Amino acid sequence: MEIQPCTHPHPLKPCEKKPVDSCSGCERPLFGKVYGCTPCDFFLHKSCAELPPKIHQHPFHPQHPLTLLPRVPLDAMPVRFWCDACSKTCRSFIFRCQDCAFNLDLECALLKPTLKCQLHEHPLAFFKNLALDNKCKVCEADCNASVLRCVYCSVSFHIQCVVTLPQKVLLSCHSDPLILTDSLAEDNSDEFTCDACEQKGKPGHNLYYCAEEDCKFIAHVYCAVSEVLPTLFKEHDEDQTGDVDPVLAKLDREIRILFFESAKVAGKLAEVIKNLKELEDKRTKLYSN
Repeated sequence: MEIQPCTHPHPLKPCEKKPVDSCSGCERPLFGKVYGCTPCDFFLHKSCAELPPKIHQHPFHPQHPLTLLPRVPLDAMPVRFWCDACSKTCRSFIFRCQDCAFNLDLECALLKPTLKCQLHEHPLAFFKNLALDNKCKVCEADCNASVLRCVYCSVSFHIQCVVTLPQKVLLSCHSDPLILTDSLAEDNSDEFTCDACEQKGKPGHNLYYCAEEDCKFIAHVYCAVSEVLPTLFKEHDEDQTGDVDPVLAKLDREIRILFFESAKVAGKLAEVIKNLKELEDKRTKLYSN
C-alpha cells in the first residue's frame, strides 16, 4: 500500500529490501517497515512517512504551531541551523515555527516533558546528550549528557542532581544486572561504545557495566535508566512527600535549597583557590628568573 507523505511530491511504495542505509527524514539507520521513492532516492521509516504536517501546542513551544519542513529552509542559510532543544545541527526533517525561528529535529519533536520535581515549576524531558554545554541549575557544572531539561525555560539539570541513580539496573536488552561506575578501571580510559544504542560515550561521565566474568556490556546512563526513570521519580516524590509533617517538609525543602547553594559556593571557592595557586606559582617562577 502506497503512502503520500506531506514531505515529498510522489507517493512512497513499500520496500522489501533496504535500498540505502539511512532514513531521508531522520538520518537514522533504516529498520522495520520502509517506504521509498526509488527515482528520487528518497526513503523513510514508516513513522517518518506518517508524520503530521503540523504540531499544535508542542510543550517545548506552546505559543505557536510547528510546521514540518522536509529540509532546512533557505532563509536559515548560510547561518548554522540547529535544534533549539538539543542544539544539534539539523540537516533533514524539522518542525519549525517561522515566526520565532524556533526549530526541533524529529527526535526532540517526539519528546514530552513528563518528569516532575520540586526543583523546577515545569515538567522536565530527559535528553541523552546536548551538542552544547549547559550549566546545571543545581551544581553549575557543565551539563551535556543524561540531562533533564526544561526547553521552555532553557534550564538543565544533571540527572544525578535531581534523583539518586540506582547502583544496579536490569535492562530488557541484557540478561544480567548492570552496575553504576564513574570510569572504566581496566584500561584507565573513559572512551567506550554503548552496547545498548551502539553510540560512542563521552569521557568523564558515569556509565553502567556488566560485572559478570567475560561480559563487557557497557551502557550510557541514559540508556540504562530510561526504562526505570518514571519509577525513580515516583520513589523520589514519595520520599519527599510521604507521611511527613508539613512543617518538617518545609524545613527539608529549605535545607535542600541551602545545601545546593553551599555546593555552588564550594565549587566557586575551589576554582578561586585553584586560580590563586596558579598565580602564586607563576609569580614564584618570575621571581626565580
